[in-house]
Amino acid sequence: MKSGYAALANPESLVPAEPRSLFVGSNIYRRAAFGNNHPLKIVRHTAVLDLVKILGWLPDSDFRETEPATVEQLLQFHDRGYVEALQYADSTGQVRRMCGRVIT
Repeated sequence: MKSGYAALANPESLVPAEPRSLFVGSNIYRRAAFGNNHPLKIVRHTAVLDLVKILGWLPDSDFRETEPATVEQLLQFHDRGYVEALQYADSTGQVRRMCGRVIT
């Protein structure tokens, strides 16, 4: 990357010739722990991940492993009742409904 006045005079030199995409995911989704009734069962994750690696579309250097979010992190974006419903579904593999609302 150029620096100083040369970069300011030529801003396109700051942009990579080919933008780089990253795949953000986790091998945790390969677990069989997500039961048939689990609301977060992601059945295509393993197949897609394996296919793009086999085809050479996803080199290891472009894969970023993620950590599960903490409850505190989830509460920054979601209502406490929703987080509690997710915790219930995760621990039991079931979702209970009352008047169209998910309850714990």
